This record gives sequence, C-alpha cells and structure tokens, in this order.
Amino acid sequence: MHNEMDSKKILYVNKQYRTYDYLKYMTITDKYELTVIWICPFDKKDPIPTAAKKKLKFVILGFVGNRLQPWHLSCSFKLFRLVLKYGKNIDLIISSTSDAWHSKVVFLASRILKKPIAFRKEIWFRNKSFLRNLYYSMTVFIEKHANAVFYPGIRQKEFLLSYHVSSDKLLPFPYLIKEPSKRKIDVSLINNIREELKDKIVFLYLGRIIYRKGLDLLIESFSRLEKFYRNVWLLIVGGPFSSKYKREHSENYYEYCKDLAEERSKNISFLGEVAPSLVQNYYYTADVFTHPHRKYLSKNRIIGEGWGNVVIEAASMRLPCILTDRISSAFELVENYKNGIIVDSDDIINNLYNAMKFFINNRDKINSFGEHSRYMYEKYNDPLKIINSINSIFKK
Repeated sequence: MHNEMDSKKILYVNKQYRTYDYLKYMTITDKYELTVIWICPFDKKDPIPTAAKKKLKFVILGFVGNRLQPWHLSCSFKLFRLVLKYGKNIDLIISSTSDAWHSKVVFLASRILKKPIAFRKEIWFRNKSFLRNLYYSMTVFIEKHANAVFYPGIRQKEFLLSYHVSSDKLLPFPYLIKEPSKRKIDVSLINNIREELKDKIVFLYLGRIIYRKGLDLLIESFSRLEKFYRNVWLLIVGGPFSSKYKREHSENYYEYCKDLAEERSKNISFLGEVAPSLVQNYYYTADVFTHPHRKYLSKNRIIGEGWGNVVIEAASMRLPCILTDRISSAFELVENYKNGIIVDSDDIINNLYNAMKFFINNRDKINSFGEHSRYMYEKYNDPLKIINSINSIFKK
C-alpha cells in the first residue's frame, strides 16, 4: 500500500555539508523527496560522497565565510529568493539552526509562501549588547511561531520549555552518526601507535583546538597526573579553527597549547588535523575520550558547546568519556560511572585530574564502560526518531 508520507517534499536549509550529516540526509531521502540549500560551498577536506550527490537534490548559495550575518545583504537576499523558488511546491521547510541568521531569512520566506517550518535548536545566550539581545529576541520569536522546533537533547528541550515554547511543538531530532567504514581503517597506523604506547592508558582529545574547548586545562590536569602515574599518555588530534574570520585567535591558542604541553609533559603527542573520514583510526588507539570544554560564558547560558558530535563518535567506538557539563551531548550519551564521568566546569583542572585518576585506578572497568558507551550510542542514534518527528508535523 502506498504511504502518503513518502510523497511529501521537504526543503532543508543548512550551512554546509558535513560528514556527520550524511546519515541524516540519507534517512530523510529514504522517506521523502528532499531538496537541500547549502549556504557555503563544499569543503575540500570534507567532500560529499558520490552516493549522496546522486540521491540528493541540492543547490549551493556560495557564501564564503564562517556564518551568514545580517550585514551580508546580497547573500541574504539570494537565499531569500532561493527559498521562494524551491519552496513553492514543498510540504515542509526545515532550517538549522534557529540561532543562525539564515534561519531568520528562511522564516520570512516561509511566511510569504505559507508553508510549515521547523527549526533545529542548538545553543543560546544573552549578553549586555543591545544588538546581540535583539538578535536573540528574533530567535525566540521565530521559534515560538514555528510549526515545530527540533531538539537534539534534553538540555535544548529544557531551555525551550523555560521560555514557554509549547511542548507540543518540541520534537526529538538526534544528530545521527554514520557507522565508521571498515575500508577506512588504517590497521598499520593503529598498530604502530598502540605498539609505541603499549601498557599505557591512552587518553584522547579530538576536535578543534580553540580557546573554549579548554585544551590548555586538560594539558594542565594531565601534566599533574603524569607526575604520579607514569603509565599514561595523552593524544591530541586536531588543529586550529581555520576560517576567513580568525575567531578566538585560534592559531595563537594552538601554538600556546603545544608550547604548554612541551613545557609541562613528556607524555603528550600532537598528531595534527586529520580528514573527518579518517578520525576513527584515532579512536581505536585510545582507552578513554576526553572533552574539557571550559565554562567561559555568562550565567544566562546553560551550556557552552552547541552539541558535541565527537562524543557520539567516541561512544560509537566504545570509549568511556570524560566530559565537562558544558557539553550538551554529554547528558544524552554518558551515565556517570557507568560509561564515563561528567565533571563540574567550575573547577575543570582538579575535576579532570580526579576523573582520569579513576580510570587509572580502575583499569579493569575500561572495557565494560566502553560497552555501555556503545549501548548509549545505539539508544540515541536512531533514525526512526527523525522520521517520526517529521511525520508528526504532517499529521497536524
């Protein structure tokens, strides 16, 4: 029997193609006819697979930069026209994230087209800037007047409910991570690293190296740990944030962290930036994953990390996780002392030290914690949640 839902058409507006979005797009195209507008061109370091290119209808706005902003008038107007053009025969428009300027543009176009619209929710904050608070108020307005708001985790849902977005508008929309390809496993690389670090408990940091991620705090904590425990090692995979806009002086911060590690420790390795399709190799080399996101924002912001896809990747690779409470995904993927530890960001250095020490003193629990991480990943990483959320909008 033909399913009426399968014939529905969706227009999805997103910043740029990323490897971690692959499963999301493929999940949607399995049930609906999908057209995507990407704001930015494809990244040469993160190319779109041929399978996705063949299955997706897409158009690229061509904006070059980190984020579309209100003063990018020509690109904003071009996006507005594209949504009007491709949204005419669409049954639902989705834009991510509601905090971004492009979502404000898409919302206006959806009202003109009289089409239902849903937004994904990631982060939130206010400060003393009049313009920033005005921008924030616009975000609140479009979320309150959207047909639905998709939340990846409980922290986003709690926040949306706190300023009276109707609960019947809130729908789960997980960040789906595709299973790593066995063809991309570099056995020789993994074996070489593991052989070099045999008998060591290997902690892994993987991600962008920018100030708010708190790598310097992890280095400080690990160097303290190393004074008492020689059988430990810290692998650092990632590079500075590269963009037309040099945020947070990331190149200087990267060099600062390297200098700090060289000064404080003999057991820290910087392995540089790797392609997204190859990061799985480094998860295989580690025993415990760490993400020390710092508490650097105002009290009005509950968390600091928009989401934290690396946590899902680490859990999928059966790694216990040590995370700070600034990371949204921590509250979906980690159960304290079952598959990891969520530490208080008020005293990161001491709390990271104690969490790492736990795994040194309980080395026999690393495997069982890792298996529970895999369980938490499978529980969260369910494509059916996305399909059910979209279907519930069509049924209203």
